[in-house]
Amino acid sequence: MRWSCVRVARKWAGAASRRAGSALPGRADLVQVERPAGRTTWTRSARSGGLRCATGTRSRPRHPRVAEGPGRVAPAAGGHPRVVGPEALPAGGRFIGAARLAAGRVTGSPPISYACHHPVMDHQLDRLGVQLSEARRLTRHGGVPRNRLALLLLDNAAETLLRLSATTYLARADLYGNMMRRLEPARPHADEAEKLAQELGLRVVSASRRRKIDRDFNELVDFVFEHDDWSLDPEMAACIKILHRYRNAAYHRDKVYPDVLEPAVIIYFYLVAHLLKHRKSSLWLIDQAPPGVLEVLDGDDLGSGFLGLPGYSSEAFQAAMADRILRDFIPDSTRVSESLSKHMLARLDGIDRDLKEIGDYHGPPDVERDFAIRVVQCTDAEWHADGPPRDFWTRRFAVTGEVIQAWKADALKLAGVTRALDALRMFAEQESSIVKFEERASELAFETEGAIQFESDLRRGK
Repeated sequence: MRWSCVRVARKWAGAASRRAGSALPGRADLVQVERPAGRTTWTRSARSGGLRCATGTRSRPRHPRVAEGPGRVAPAAGGHPRVVGPEALPAGGRFIGAARLAAGRVTGSPPISYACHHPVMDHQLDRLGVQLSEARRLTRHGGVPRNRLALLLLDNAAETLLRLSATTYLARADLYGNMMRRLEPARPHADEAEKLAQELGLRVVSASRRRKIDRDFNELVDFVFEHDDWSLDPEMAACIKILHRYRNAAYHRDKVYPDVLEPAVIIYFYLVAHLLKHRKSSLWLIDQAPPGVLEVLDGDDLGSGFLGLPGYSSEAFQAAMADRILRDFIPDSTRVSESLSKHMLARLDGIDRDLKEIGDYHGPPDVERDFAIRVVQCTDAEWHADGPPRDFWTRRFAVTGEVIQAWKADALKLAGVTRALDALRMFAEQESSIVKFEERASELAFETEGAIQFESDLRRGK
């Protein structure tokens, strides 16, 4: 038999991570608010560093990191959003309209004329809308090059939405940390203070874990999905990780197959739509839809404004975009099941192709496939040895030809699952059982291609 001694340097690209920026500390500027009764109230409207509060007034030059006073700002990230009047204007907000709220309609306070606009939220929704609209356009045109670009856009949208939600949860953790520090002087003297400090400590995120969340995609997914008030199911977390890993192969190694790529894009549309709909953030009011949002909606009616105000909530825009994406690509749950089944079957076909290449080049006649299945499960040292291990043909390996056939049968069953969450759970379980074998087979097939090319070059005198 022929045993390979090919040594090909391999570098597997890691998951790309992008750092999410954070707002600089702001300062508070006085804003004049006119109430219907003719009285004038002076309140403070905070603005974050680098963002000017468009209130129609000019403020004197100051250092951007110096706060003039405590002021009144938007609710802390993760808190319950409320409409309470101009005091709740977010950082960078401005007055935009004249909407009258009847007295007591929302909070029982005197009626106030205002709506709130946030430039940062505008830009975020605009960018997300353009990405999703372009991904939809590319997918509709079809083909490997366009579907590959659509996959990259969707993966970036998923990571962006996860990081925005993580920023909200991290801000909440900072709040708990500040509360715990305030309790430090009382801890040695009061049992209740000690108990409360310990409870708060469980909700604080350490600096080391923050670095992991910032650098590792899987850590980011785990952090967002571990919160009790995060409404998406863990099955989605597992599938997001799977598709992100597949995206890495498509982006870093240009490893794409048409039968694998197309269903992967459909599945990612489904997951991104749910991330968009359930994103954690404070509630902002926006006077008009950003252009990117309108591109996604493609003529859909936005409905009435938020609580009678001349504007819409950021959540309404996100939900509208998510619903349009689902209507375009996932009209019912069976489309999710069918796409998952096609994706898994296509990946199993890819394993077959890799096994054939390994067996045809390295294996003895008539047992090429069995040889390839066994050699894929050998250690790296055994693969690079001068000959096969002595128990190569008698060793009991976890994966056999029968096991691969069972994988294919399970993948076919996926198409008949009626509930999307059940299909996602089954898909994640199946994927976890094949992924190590799949990656190793792909790795050895890549080395085999290198060996074939090397011999071809030698014959041609290169």
